[in-house]
Amino acid sequence: MKFCLALLACLAAGAASAAQSEEPSITAPAGANQFCLRNPAFCQPREIASAPASAMAVLERVNRSVNNQIVPVQARSDDEKREANRDWRVALPGEGGNCVEYAWTKFMLLAWEGIPTGAMRFAQVRVPGSSEFHALLLVRIQNTEVAMDNLTPIIWPADKLQYEWVAVQNPANGWQWIKPADLTN
Repeated sequence: MKFCLALLACLAAGAASAAQSEEPSITAPAGANQFCLRNPAFCQPREIASAPASAMAVLERVNRSVNNQIVPVQARSDDEKREANRDWRVALPGEGGNCVEYAWTKFMLLAWEGIPTGAMRFAQVRVPGSSEFHALLLVRIQNTEVAMDNLTPIIWPADKLQYEWVAVQNPANGWQWIKPADLTN
């Protein structure tokens, strides 16, 4: 019963936030919902924030560390891909993971380092030339959103990436995902 009430409260918060968002709300990836159900503190409404420019050193260190310490795992079959999309988690050093594990692990470590959780959100994209979905972490540094991606050691401004932006978390509510109109706001 408590679980159902907590879920209803979170969904209501998402609906209230959707009414305030100018960007269209879309269905969250299945794994995002499952992760939020297992770890509701990560998805609660939060105040939108920015990290200071001085935080770039922390982002670079965490990005490099996570990219080097998680063993990349590629799903081979369609069933493995569906299962991986439903099972988002934080990975320990030496564990295997896909793009989602890289992104959540970076989120956890950055929050531990003092980066405001309201400055971070997840994005789902398509890589050019591929029909596969890919996940990465976006972090707002002052007025720019940068992308922390396991496919590159370089942290790029999100609006400079050549991805097809499919969905991003609402910056104020991790339960809600939106179709981004502009990644610079």
